[in-house]
Amino acid sequence: MNMSLSRPESCIDGLNDKQQEAVLHQNGPLLVLAGAGSGKTRVITHRIAHLIALGTAPKDILAVTFTNKAAREMRERLRHMIGDKAKKVTLSTFHAFGLKFLKTERRRKDRHGNTSQSATFAIFDTGDQLACLKEIAKTISFGKPLKMPAILARISDFKNHFLMPDDIESTGDPYHDAALVFYEKYIEQLQAYNAYDFDDLVCAPVHMMRADPEVKQRWQKKYEYIMVDEYQDTNTAQMELLKLLSDNPARPKQNIVVVGDDDQSIYSWRGAEVKHILRFPQSFANAQTIALVKNYRSMGRILAAANAVIKKNKTRHGKSLEASRGDGPAIKVVKAPDHEAEVTWTVNHIRSFLDRGKMAGDIAVLYRSNRLARDLENELRASGIEYNLIGGTAFFERKEVKDVLAYLKLIVNPKDDLSLRRIINVPSRQIGATRIQKLAKLASDWRISMFASLGRLDEDNCEDSALLASGVAFHDLISDLQDQLDNLPADANPAHFAKTVVEASGLLDNISGRAETLKEAEFRKMNIEAFLRGMERYCEKATDLGLTGYLERMALDTRADETDVNAMRKITLSTLHGAKGLEFPIVVMIGMEEGILPHDRSLMPHQDDLPANEDGGIDEERRLCYVGITRAKDELALTYALTRPIRGRLQPRTISRFLQDIPAEITEKIDLSDEPDIEDVATMLASLKLSLAD
Repeated sequence: MNMSLSRPESCIDGLNDKQQEAVLHQNGPLLVLAGAGSGKTRVITHRIAHLIALGTAPKDILAVTFTNKAAREMRERLRHMIGDKAKKVTLSTFHAFGLKFLKTERRRKDRHGNTSQSATFAIFDTGDQLACLKEIAKTISFGKPLKMPAILARISDFKNHFLMPDDIESTGDPYHDAALVFYEKYIEQLQAYNAYDFDDLVCAPVHMMRADPEVKQRWQKKYEYIMVDEYQDTNTAQMELLKLLSDNPARPKQNIVVVGDDDQSIYSWRGAEVKHILRFPQSFANAQTIALVKNYRSMGRILAAANAVIKKNKTRHGKSLEASRGDGPAIKVVKAPDHEAEVTWTVNHIRSFLDRGKMAGDIAVLYRSNRLARDLENELRASGIEYNLIGGTAFFERKEVKDVLAYLKLIVNPKDDLSLRRIINVPSRQIGATRIQKLAKLASDWRISMFASLGRLDEDNCEDSALLASGVAFHDLISDLQDQLDNLPADANPAHFAKTVVEASGLLDNISGRAETLKEAEFRKMNIEAFLRGMERYCEKATDLGLTGYLERMALDTRADETDVNAMRKITLSTLHGAKGLEFPIVVMIGMEEGILPHDRSLMPHQDDLPANEDGGIDEERRLCYVGITRAKDELALTYALTRPIRGRLQPRTISRFLQDIPAEITEKIDLSDEPDIEDVATMLASLKLSLAD
């Protein structure tokens, strides 16, 4: 612990004037506009330390952010500053806070004899949600195949605007109307499975506080100070949660401090609404605003480019990043004749840094769409350059890992029909899709879960002898494992039980026996073994977690960015969205063309299979470009091609309007083509016309 931080005045040491002003602010709403690289995490942690030094109890402070990575980083910084007191501060993601809220309130109901809701419940991740919708789709007939992610996005939008099925009218848009039909059945399924999805972790606490004044008062009294990181990413439900928590009649001054940057609001497709940060003073009376514009990350020319791009957005808080470092090298603007030349130049550019001794982990290639990375990946592999792909198949999304998790989820929550459907025939028990549907029909008729139905099967109600024999055997297996779990010592590591489950279920034998290549089978076995080792280490650090707690943590953590343990030995490939919150000394942004960045969806919005806000509009595309530029610390290159294959056809491309916004005097133009691009041709024709007129 840094003992000097026990004095209030020491908590502002090393901060600039605006950072100090934000840390010292005590009562009332405050908006801290924190530009990219301006030290927002320092402001939040130093403010918490300052409040505690003034005498605020750590338990009276709530700080929420959006990713587990950000929450862990803040807690670690705080621990170094104030020691063990950091453990008593509620510092978590919105979803982890919602989980804590729901568990607390459901346990309270249990203690008061209300048995309608168990304190134990499942949390559905995106994969679970899509699986649930696919099951529902089997019972609904539509004229054309539907994209389940698009249906799920609309359901999420309904939830986060607190709309129930009866509140929503048909619009004639086929996806909107289809989502409305799915929505009602989806709610019923979640209730039947005793499950919440990620949206519920925020929406359900809001519903409970609105419905029960005692619940609302209990949580309003709990926190004296509230801080919010990445406020520009809040959706309607998160905003409502913050309003309810901070609106304590006993404390007329709402002590809520939000930190964010409207110029980095890039998640409208996830429901985020930039208007929340733009209208903060209207949402919280007597709010003050402090702007942090001194950038400690990027060289001056990089910031000049970022400022030039973002200032074209009309609806924003007016601010410009100020460099605290030197100008740095010119920004490379690379014109390639085609995508192949663009890829070749990019790989050679990367190689030049590696040959000069740069760490591979210092280099990132960013792009608007994943399809731009395919040729780049091939060229990198051919060149022997290792890369880490952000947004690839996450570890916890791999089939064999999800199979293990499904066994554990079913053991903990026997109402989880989705988990049962996933693993009742893994390994094969001759219970295929037809027999699963028979079981589902029995469960529906008996109005009980599918697992409970297995316990009822006998020769009188089940004529299918294979389903009867295998179903009863599966029921006995899970029941026996449930008994073993119930009898575990309180201090037992749940990973040891998980290993027992893997062995008893035959999952490893199943992998070996399937018609796969030996290499793939070994890879899948290694993934299960890696999962068990990781689970053991995780539970060693959190000794009071238990299996239920571990599954809850994993349901939340799998949404966070997963970091490759060997990341510093690999360059990073990422979408611009995936790179948010990251920084690299060297950045290359490829595909700087109209129709890519800005994306053609922002130019032709509202396609049938996209929710109305998913295109984000041209302003959000500009913010996305700004985010990409400000990931670079020392060197930045921006590339575009004159031709590129689009949907299987080679098409001429036009330079991005955002690239044209960057002042020529801070760039170094590299022309790999003898061909003028469309802008050059237009300029030449205009000059010729003027000459002829003269």
